[in-house]
Amino acid sequence: DDIANGGGSGVEATTTTSSPVPEDQAALPAGRRADYGVFSRDVMVVLGHKLLPKGLRSRLPVIDEGWGGFGANNNVDIESSELTSPDTTSPKPIPTPTLPVIGATTLPKKFSDTVVESKKNTVRRWEADGAKSQVPVAEDMISRAARSSIPTLHFAHVLLPHRPWQLTPDMRTTRFVSTDKRDATVEDRVRDEYQAFLAQYVATDSIVLKLVTDMKKSANWDRTMIIVTADHGLAFEPGESKRKDINPERTDTLEEIYRTPLFVKFPGQQGAAVNDCPTHGYDVMPMVVNVTGLDAGWDFDGTDVTKKCPSRPVRTIWWNGGKTTLTSDGGAAVTTARRFDKWVDADGDVDSIAKPAGFGDWFDVVVPAGATRDTQVSRWTNRDITSFRLVGDGTFAATPMQFDGTIVAASRVDDDAVGLVVMDNRVVAVIPELAAMRPGTSPYRSMVLPSALTPGRHDPVLYVARGTPASATLTLVGPPG
Repeated sequence: DDIANGGGSGVEATTTTSSPVPEDQAALPAGRRADYGVFSRDVMVVLGHKLLPKGLRSRLPVIDEGWGGFGANNNVDIESSELTSPDTTSPKPIPTPTLPVIGATTLPKKFSDTVVESKKNTVRRWEADGAKSQVPVAEDMISRAARSSIPTLHFAHVLLPHRPWQLTPDMRTTRFVSTDKRDATVEDRVRDEYQAFLAQYVATDSIVLKLVTDMKKSANWDRTMIIVTADHGLAFEPGESKRKDINPERTDTLEEIYRTPLFVKFPGQQGAAVNDCPTHGYDVMPMVVNVTGLDAGWDFDGTDVTKKCPSRPVRTIWWNGGKTTLTSDGGAAVTTARRFDKWVDADGDVDSIAKPAGFGDWFDVVVPAGATRDTQVSRWTNRDITSFRLVGDGTFAATPMQFDGTIVAASRVDDDAVGLVVMDNRVVAVIPELAAMRPGTSPYRSMVLPSALTPGRHDPVLYVARGTPASATLTLVGPPG
């Protein structure tokens, strides 16, 4: 969930989450808002002197009489863009102590003591705008990092691929997925959730690609340290909590929640490499300190694992009310990957996300004209049918991502039956849970092939297939209704 760029010392720290200017500030003239901004910066400097270790305090402006132009706020030249841009530095240059050399770069004489909190991501906005509210958070940080001309820390806590899963792989948006009515122990339900998660994961990956691409186009790529990591994972195990309730008896869920990725691009790095050293989150700061050459004055619990790999055969994990230990080698991660490969092909393309393992060949079945009516399945519904009638195009455009509704069985459905949803003369989704379905109304959910969601109108039709993909018998249920 976290992305940080550091071109050096972090003399300017920007915390980016996301929210509009508070109403009480929005009503103020620009000049008065600027005064509040200067006051806030002064407060942060004072707090820094009170709270930071000596190694960092020495880099702050001194707070004797008249420090930092404190008595001359009215003379500060603040551009209107500062009110929306977190990279601007309003104070006039402030004399600072001798600054260190980082590689071949000497920190500029100008020192920014600004800690800007821009666009705070309030709970209200997150609940209202969901996943798409997080994309500008990342893109703003990428833009700042690419155009920065002084060594700067750029940080963004991006709630992606965090729930709700609304982004499609091509960055369109779907509605909030309704709560699945099936029991949490049903594997089909959990697999469907995993597929929605993967779709948003691909969208998140495209943001990381933009980070790399834009930074490479800038002058800062070779001199920038980039860190991409997450604060937690998520468990996809039938009958188990995703993350809220920890089950210490289920090592598989603990591995999925507590084993998170860490990607680091070092300044001047020429090629990719994999470091298999077991790494903790608290190993990140020692790496940053060693790369930048700055002494924060702290003793670290962690280690720069690029210099030395400590022996960590096990690791301790904590949660509210308990703790346990897990192995630290990569074997458990491989086991997890193989387990999910049984749901979705780990080596597949984007369309493979919508193809449950073992059902991929059904997408190649040719639907015959004039199929007879099915006698076991009488009808089906699709909760999101209106969105299929006008699929949007472009970033954040509205599009469906799943079929979601009910299936009405007049009698018990055959064990070898599978539902095939057809649009534009091609199979775009399968419904495995149709097999052995009991008489009555049952909920279902199925992801649509992303490549099938072209802009415009689409009219889905349900067929029931029996046998094997190579020699299937297809019968017609019809459009949803």
